[in-house]
Amino acid sequence: MQRVYKTILVILVSVLSSQAYSIGYVSRDCPAAGAKESISMDWSQRGEMFYTESMQLAKRGAGRYEWVKFTSGGWQLTWRSYAGQVLNYISNYYYSGVYGYHYRYNRITRRNEQRSRYVTSCNLLTWGVNNW
Repeated sequence: MQRVYKTILVILVSVLSSQAYSIGYVSRDCPAAGAKESISMDWSQRGEMFYTESMQLAKRGAGRYEWVKFTSGGWQLTWRSYAGQVLNYISNYYYSGVYGYHYRYNRITRRNEQRSRYVTSCNLLTWGVNNW
């Protein structure tokens, strides 16, 4: 009987631990799907303080390029922070690559944490549940 309680305790601690760190982020560059975006997520949907930026390289002609910034609008207590453009097919074909900046305020350490990544593909397989 004591072994059953230990097993239940191990399972319970594992589930609670995974819920505590259920934060993920992804940046993707999918012009064929009309998506150039960066997203920060709290999969538990309890809400985190997030701010997200999506820098996208725009072709300006004559061999010139410039970075264009899309933001989530500022720090927000939310379960999903989004920056980018979706279904904007005309503009998307002039862009190449996405540099996503994902910011989270860690309430335990009272510090801002940042993750960033440059992508040139749809890379949805890199979107982990706990990849923060």
